[in-house]
Amino acid sequence: MNAIDLDKRQSLVIDAMRFPLIVLVVFSHVLSFDLEPINFSFSANNLYHFISEMISHVIGRIPVSCFFLFSGYFFFRYLKEWSLKIYKSRLLKRVRGILVPYLLWNVAMIVAIVVKNYLFSVVGIGNTEELAFLKSSSVYALLWEMPINFPLWFMRDLLCMSVIAPVIYLFFKYTKIYGLAALVIFYVFSGWETGVPGFSMRAIVFFGAGACFGIHKKNMLQIFSGINHFSVIAAIVLMFIATYFTATDYYEIFRRLFTIFGVAAIFNVMNKVVDSERNLSALLKLSKTVFFIYVAHSIYVMGWVKGAFYRTPLADSGIGMLIAYFLIPVTVILILIFIERLWRQFSPKSLSFFMGGRVNSKPKSL
Repeated sequence: MNAIDLDKRQSLVIDAMRFPLIVLVVFSHVLSFDLEPINFSFSANNLYHFISEMISHVIGRIPVSCFFLFSGYFFFRYLKEWSLKIYKSRLLKRVRGILVPYLLWNVAMIVAIVVKNYLFSVVGIGNTEELAFLKSSSVYALLWEMPINFPLWFMRDLLCMSVIAPVIYLFFKYTKIYGLAALVIFYVFSGWETGVPGFSMRAIVFFGAGACFGIHKKNMLQIFSGINHFSVIAAIVLMFIATYFTATDYYEIFRRLFTIFGVAAIFNVMNKVVDSERNLSALLKLSKTVFFIYVAHSIYVMGWVKGAFYRTPLADSGIGMLIAYFLIPVTVILILIFIERLWRQFSPKSLSFFMGGRVNSKPKSL
């Protein structure tokens, strides 16, 4: 396969991958961020705990890492040269495509909290802790440090990676694969985090990896195909090991190792999946909803769906909780796809504005 065909194949795989990745993002937010040690005595509750921890907190590390990788790659891949003019042009595109929707969807979360509490006060329910938290937090905390619409930390970090793009370019231009290898080794075995909002190690490593491949015009699919079966086997083994060590000193090391092999594995798996025209067509169609699901799922949709399921008899047993665990993300995604299609149908221009220009303004049928 020549270079042009390889690039087309890679783009196809990445586009098809986006919807499965956003499904994993939604799964990762079913559980809280708290980690509890795994209990290996056999029971339905422990089975639920093991499976949910493995999917939400281990496998759930793959999607955002992939999105950083894609962003770093396409930021640099098709540049013939690097200049101040190109840098400014890239930043202007980020303003419309990332900064504007980032601010809009964080403000949307704040508005949703205020409206909800106003309606609660009207019917005599009283204010929630969310409103008190809102009043006690600074604008910086709500719109940047947290942020209030917490999944948008990815967009925040992506903005920061774009700002420091000249540093990233110079680093990987001269250190090449050796600089990337050193960065990955440090990431895995140090367990270190910067603690600076916008500069997470996951962003630095995976955006950096994509940048390195893009700067040196390497095809990621070709690279990952070189460790095809090994990447899948290693990812599966590390997935179980990382889950086994949940809430221990070794957990983060194995989780980071898993993420690296998991990213390669999902590329290789999706490379097989898109061989089917039916699979490819369905995934490409669903990929149009990915950004909306990402920005909107935490604005009460996830919370309300979880609350509804946890008030059913499913919450009374481990098996019931496991069933609910899989039904919650599916329900959330179906609701959001329906909302997105309605919005796209009746007001595509406003949807396009909220989506950073990612929507065709021409109305489409449901």
